[in-house]
Amino acid sequence: MCPANLMALTPRQRRFYTDKLVEYEPILTMDPTTGRLTKRVYHKRQQGVPCYFQISAHSTEVPSFLGAIEADNIFSRDAIHIDRATTCDSGWILKNVTRERDGSPSKNFGRYWVVSGQPKSISNRGIRRAGKRQLEAIQFQRPPEGVDINGLDE
Repeated sequence: MCPANLMALTPRQRRFYTDKLVEYEPILTMDPTTGRLTKRVYHKRQQGVPCYFQISAHSTEVPSFLGAIEADNIFSRDAIHIDRATTCDSGWILKNVTRERDGSPSKNFGRYWVVSGQPKSISNRGIRRAGKRQLEAIQFQRPPEGVDINGLDE
């Protein structure tokens, strides 16, 4: 499945946005009597979204020679670039579903990211005509609780 916004990418973005991801939007369930959050589940919003992963850190779940990195700090966040028309927000789950040309899974296939903070929209003005959104996200090896992993994501 190919998203309709693929044509909104510039020629440069089509060249570099070779990764694909699946977006999961959080749905919060409230108890009607107390108004408290009872459950958080995620439903698949889009799949096959072209993107560019700018991975600056390793998984927060794997200890390194310096020890484990705390999950929510500036050094453990990766930048993910998507088309400006793609909907995404803070708290959304992103799954990498990129495959190599021969069909084998990519190095980061099956990894999850949680979007941290609001996306930065970079306008379409100027020489480069960026027209993109930049997401700051924290990487995880396993799906967070509430993500339905039974569906086909590719």
